[in-house]
Amino acid sequence: MRVDIRSVAESIDKEDVARRAIKKLGSLYAKSTHFVYELIQNASDSDSRFLSLTLEGNGLVARNRGRVFDARDVKAICTVSASSKDLTQIGTHGIGFKAVYTCTDRPQIYSSNSCWFCIENYVRPEEISDIPTRFESFISEGDTIFFLPFTEKFGIDGPNKITDEFRKLNRWTMLFLEKRGDFKTPQSLMEIEWFIQETGEAGQYARESYHNDPFPGVTRTLLRAGCTGVVEEDSFLIFRNEVLPPEDVIDDLLDRAEDADEEKRIRRSATGLQPIEIAFGYTNGHILPITGAVLFSYLPTQISTGFGFLIQARYQTTPARDNIVDSSGSSWNDWLIKETARFLPQTLVSLRDNGYLSASIFEALPHTGDNVPGAVRHVFEPVRDTLLIALREGEQLIPVEGNGYASANGVAYPTSSILRKLFQGDDLTDLLNISSTKNSGSVYWLADEINWSGRTKVLLTGAGVREIRAHEVVTWLQGKAAEWFSTRSHEWLKDLYLYLANNQAEWARLKELPIIREASGKHVCATKNWVFFPPKPGVILLF
Repeated sequence: MRVDIRSVAESIDKEDVARRAIKKLGSLYAKSTHFVYELIQNASDSDSRFLSLTLEGNGLVARNRGRVFDARDVKAICTVSASSKDLTQIGTHGIGFKAVYTCTDRPQIYSSNSCWFCIENYVRPEEISDIPTRFESFISEGDTIFFLPFTEKFGIDGPNKITDEFRKLNRWTMLFLEKRGDFKTPQSLMEIEWFIQETGEAGQYARESYHNDPFPGVTRTLLRAGCTGVVEEDSFLIFRNEVLPPEDVIDDLLDRAEDADEEKRIRRSATGLQPIEIAFGYTNGHILPITGAVLFSYLPTQISTGFGFLIQARYQTTPARDNIVDSSGSSWNDWLIKETARFLPQTLVSLRDNGYLSASIFEALPHTGDNVPGAVRHVFEPVRDTLLIALREGEQLIPVEGNGYASANGVAYPTSSILRKLFQGDDLTDLLNISSTKNSGSVYWLADEINWSGRTKVLLTGAGVREIRAHEVVTWLQGKAAEWFSTRSHEWLKDLYLYLANNQAEWARLKELPIIREASGKHVCATKNWVFFPPKPGVILLF
């Protein structure tokens, strides 16, 4: 049924809507080409599997095959805070699409055969009777087309900026746009293609997802970005959790709602289970840290997390949606961050149980030395702090010698490989002065494959892994009597001498220890007893 555009236009409070639109448009967008991301989100929200972007000489054409526009959609795209979308989707503020006004004054929308209109003065829909010939075949196939004719204010360099945006689009953009669980349709945005009409330059961003691969409960997603014959690939393991928001968080959202329409949206989309996702870089069967991680609210924001992995949830964003509302001013965002913090150790348990918790993952995890901008550092502190507690006292997540795992407070790192031979079992426990009731009475050396440097060292030290040096060893030996040394094997003593010989700073204290074994087996202190090396064969000693 054809949409009655005139009826929709008459139902809009033009004066009030225009006032709110102009007030909120201000300086919302950090980039004049931000609208490209809004077109991507629009395609995703409409359940389209693809988005085509074509830069023509006088405008931009965006084409998707999502849901056909109805009267409610026309009103939502023309107004502010009058959306049928969910809490953090494009219609949250009713101004997501308004980003296009940085390049156009009169956007045109052609949705299948039922709805053709343009928008005048931000808010006034005007019906279009005929569609351009070049769009006819697409419309007949069920596509929705957005045509953005450029204005002079966009500038002569505007098209070049769009071309740059196409080339440099965040290659992770589609990572979290897959629809699962709480969505009514399984459609997900799988492909973005772009084309520059004047030069013939083209590119593509694509996503493929494999569920329960390589192990149950995880999604392996492959992203490809291609431009001028060069293709880049990124692979991720995505973990997903769903949590129910507490009543006080919902109440706070409702208290902050601007009108009844927003209250309805909150009750519809914020009272059910909320998805939280964590994505680790994955290459050749190994978890690897990524660089340049930003926070996602379905699409990437401009907030650097400092993590070596990606996190995503339905955060309350600022109107431009390139930032989120500070957690100190949003109990919703504060709750989501804390739930993400609780979820992170669970993903590590899953990696451990399926054989993927290897040394490389510790380079990806957050620690106190992360270079996070001061303005948002406090936002991510719960993730770091909860992780450190989990590593120290919770699940056994630290790889240890012997192919097992332990909590950090039961793990030590030897500054010399000889220490691994010298101290095992009860001796190692005694060396660390850990009671027999802690960690089931067992203490372990850190797995040899863990590289004790950089991020890993900072993280594991902060979690409680002890570094054993010569000073600790000599201090421990000072508490041992000569009889204790006599129970050690010759090989053990040789290893001890070899280790201590390379630690001259401790020699003064070593001279006071009964570590010298006489031929009789008795142990003495060399500074208090006459002790000689045995003569070489054939040497005659004269006294």
